Amino acid sequence: MHKHSGACPPIDASKCSWEEMVQILIEHNADLDAEDHYGNTALHKAATSGQTGCVGLLLVLLEAGADTTIEIIEIMTASQAALHKTTSPAYKKIAAILDEQDPQKRREMLREEQMTSPSVKGKLF
Repeated sequence: MHKHSGACPPIDASKCSWEEMVQILIEHNADLDAEDHYGNTALHKAATSGQTGCVGLLLVLLEAGADTTIEIIEIMTASQAALHKTTSPAYKKIAAILDEQDPQKRREMLREEQMTSPSVKGKLF
């Protein structure tokens, strides 16, 4: 992972939700976790692009192993950046998809589910 001061193909293609180009870049071993000068990765740009094709692109990036834990300068993961952008249902769906892939978030969600489960609720541990 390294920072780019100029153009970075995975970031640029993700910003435009250009899924076919991202697929080609993945096939050619592009660094999906490369960061721009603000710390944004392809995943951050896809999550905040506002383009209709971004959900499919997010799934492509996640399947290819893009890191969901990288934080941008504002100390936000891609999921947090999507929610920061707006509270629209589309961005909430994006954040949920990303959170499902983050191991730490997944553990937190499982713990939360266990604590609210009827069989666990009210028991002291």
